[in-house]
Amino acid sequence: MHWDEKILSKVNSKLEEFLYSSRRGNECNNYEISPRAFLLPANNSLRKLQLKGAQLNSSVFKEILKLNDFSSLAHLDVERNSLEDIPNLKTNLSNLEKLFVEHNPNLSCECPTLYNLQDMKNVLYIKHIYEYKKVSANFYLPYFLI
Repeated sequence: MHWDEKILSKVNSKLEEFLYSSRRGNECNNYEISPRAFLLPANNSLRKLQLKGAQLNSSVFKEILKLNDFSSLAHLDVERNSLEDIPNLKTNLSNLEKLFVEHNPNLSCECPTLYNLQDMKNVLYIKHIYEYKKVSANFYLPYFLI
């Protein structure tokens, strides 16, 4: 099954939050996100995007970033997905204040991903026991990727 195209589009460009979360994460989600599920115009109002456990892979994630204007986005949660790498987010997400990427078991520990995550450390949050905490300047990335 696929998510319909244009779930978020010009029609609902005043929406400030889009929250999706699969309770069980990757293993029970039968939906695949189409990159065209999100086609937001410039000057949209989206400030918070949560796609937890949405079977999101890196190629779809990059295409979503490419097709949309996320310049107002302050909060991005892509936990519990199938991301293989993290692209440079500063270009597309210039106002990002919080980034959540934990529990992506396919996430690469290769230099580009590690560099891009290190570059985002000012907005990166990890779960510590039962609460999220902002990453410190000297965090240990491999621990974070688990």
